[in-house]
Amino acid sequence: MPLRTITVEGEKFRWIADWSYPKEGINRGFRIIRLRVWGGDKASCALQTHLRATFRETRAAFERGEILPGTIVVDNSYILPRDVRVAIEYGLAHGWDPESTGQPFLLTAADALSSDSLELVDIV
Repeated sequence: MPLRTITVEGEKFRWIADWSYPKEGINRGFRIIRLRVWGGDKASCALQTHLRATFRETRAAFERGEILPGTIVVDNSYILPRDVRVAIEYGLAHGWDPESTGQPFLLTAADALSSDSLELVDIV
């Protein structure tokens, strides 16, 4: 999968996202999206986080009676450039130095990052 490029605050970042379906734990059965972002070269400190769908729109449609009980809902969530931008801005504001080297800068469920369709989760 090729790296995508996004410009935030005049700086270019490269990012990639992939997903998996955990077979155990609290996230079992959810599509978990792993986002990794680099500001320097590939050896630079990556910003990394795991996200899952919030299903806010689906829940709202259910509450309005637009989706009947028992309907199967398919999780086809994926990260959008606006979500990547929010993660980059949050990371930069909370100490991520994209030019440094070393271990990834991890965003966890404890971080107050908000997105309309995705929420941070912890993967063990």
